[in-house]
Amino acid sequence: MNKLSGHAVYTGFVLKLYDLIVCEFSNRFVWHCASHRIQSLYDRRVSANHLEVGPGTGYFLDRCAFSSGCSRLVLLDLNLNCLEKSMRRLARYSPQCRRADIRQKPVGERPGFDSIGLNYVLHCLPGNAAAKETVMENLKTYLNPGGVVFGSTILGRGGRPGVLARMFIKVYNSMGIFSNVEDSPDLLRQILEKHFKTPSLEVRGNVALFMARR
Repeated sequence: MNKLSGHAVYTGFVLKLYDLIVCEFSNRFVWHCASHRIQSLYDRRVSANHLEVGPGTGYFLDRCAFSSGCSRLVLLDLNLNCLEKSMRRLARYSPQCRRADIRQKPVGERPGFDSIGLNYVLHCLPGNAAAKETVMENLKTYLNPGGVVFGSTILGRGGRPGVLARMFIKVYNSMGIFSNVEDSPDLLRQILEKHFKTPSLEVRGNVALFMARR
């Protein structure tokens, strides 16, 4: 079987179905972490100066309660389909788009951000724990002192997977859509503790919800 990279699966056609399949169905019935729990994380942590890494379709930011308004919104992704889809959906915020690989050190994005969203990105990134730690190191350089990084990721280990979750994880990893067989709450907690302050992590079903400050 030819493997896909984690981001390459998001074609224009797939993105048309994404909200229904992932946000409405899979989150509730496969991963057992309903989308309103992720939405709550956004509502509590998003700032007026926000970077969204891997915006997908813009689902959560579209529904987000920006308590202090939105003065600066930047969308970062390697996939142009995701950038275009989310940019159109969030046009009322006049978002800026950056096509970049978060695994590479950031260049020229200053000033920094007061919040960074990283939703359903880590489990799609190829590589081992060291590769995912590199992403967190890179994100730290984007973040202002006292700023918050938050998000969620689907666990390969240490969650509470049902039959459907185990099946989906096996299939998605074999296809290269996921790369999370070794991803666990303990691993994520260790990475956050190494690079950030006051990290917190909550497991809901097969999803880890996390936040930490610089």
